[in-house]
Amino acid sequence: MSAPQLPATGTTPSFSTTADNGNAVRQYLGERFGEHLTTLQNWQTQSYGSAYLAFLRHRLLMSICINQLGMVFTSPTGLRSQTPSGHQFMANDVAEWAGIKARRFSEMRTNWKRAEETLMKLRQEVHGGGLGAGLNPHAQSDRNRLYKILDLMFQDNNKVFPPHTHLPPTAYWIRDVVTITMSELVRRIAEVGDSGAA
Repeated sequence: MSAPQLPATGTTPSFSTTADNGNAVRQYLGERFGEHLTTLQNWQTQSYGSAYLAFLRHRLLMSICINQLGMVFTSPTGLRSQTPSGHQFMANDVAEWAGIKARRFSEMRTNWKRAEETLMKLRQEVHGGGLGAGLNPHAQSDRNRLYKILDLMFQDNNKVFPPHTHLPPTAYWIRDVVTITMSELVRRIAEVGDSGAA
């Protein structure tokens, strides 16, 4: 089934905020993506760290929005979609349907973007002479750990690591990925930005 398209009239449709529209959108998303909602709920019950859980949730919601619903995040008008019956909705409605408040979804998108940018910066450092060249050994070790975590997180968009309770003792890098908290990840990303090393 192809993604629903907005009417090609050249006008921007008005967005309904009525309960009927909200119910129609929730019903449509539930019918079309119910298995994804079950996956999101299952992840929530696992012993994942808050950063990895947010990463998984963001990745799945963005896949629904972009790949399944045809939303384009580089254009304000591309953030819209509609049900076959014409009920309009946006990416935040998809997040709300999944139990994630719009503000939290926005934070998830921001953290994803920062993590992606930091990984690119760290990859440039690796190819330019080493991670954290010129930093003290402790800072270099922290930078290397963050690089390994982000590299594994972004390595395969279809990969879901098991919770740390199901990992073998030798999987210490994956254990770091699935247990890191969002506050620690945000702090480590900020340290890379603040260090001035490029």
